[in-house]
Amino acid sequence: MKSIFTSLLFIVTTMCFCQTNAVHINYIHLFSDSIIYGSHLRFESGFMVEPQLNMDGQKYKLDDVKFYDDGLGLKGNVMKATFGKPLFALRTIKGKLNLFETSQKTFDIGGFTYPNNTNPYFYKTELKKGYYNKGTGYLKKNKLQKPLS
Repeated sequence: MKSIFTSLLFIVTTMCFCQTNAVHINYIHLFSDSIIYGSHLRFESGFMVEPQLNMDGQKYKLDDVKFYDDGLGLKGNVMKATFGKPLFALRTIKGKLNLFETSQKTFDIGGFTYPNNTNPYFYKTELKKGYYNKGTGYLKKNKLQKPLS
């Protein structure tokens, strides 16, 4: 009985350890439907620098990127849905229809003060927009979405 328990405990801990040490492969999916795999993917932007993705030293313009996964979740480009500049939405639900969401937070200073205190009152507003796609198709606006917070 003791050896069965020990064997079972060993198997369970080994399975848990193996799942936590899974290797994630970063990739970039371009609008030309080519996929680039690599180990180091970074989003680069800065003063007087056009935002871009850097995969193992190779740079990619955001206008050319359809999706990318850097280990923090899949991000999809909403440029075709908004007819504007590249903007990436995070996939929140994976399924037959994938749901994506962008979130923009702004902090404003109001004219209110606390009683007996002169510090201004800070408040935050958050604008969320939803998108969806099927498979690896272009992202489309989610017009049926209820307002989010």
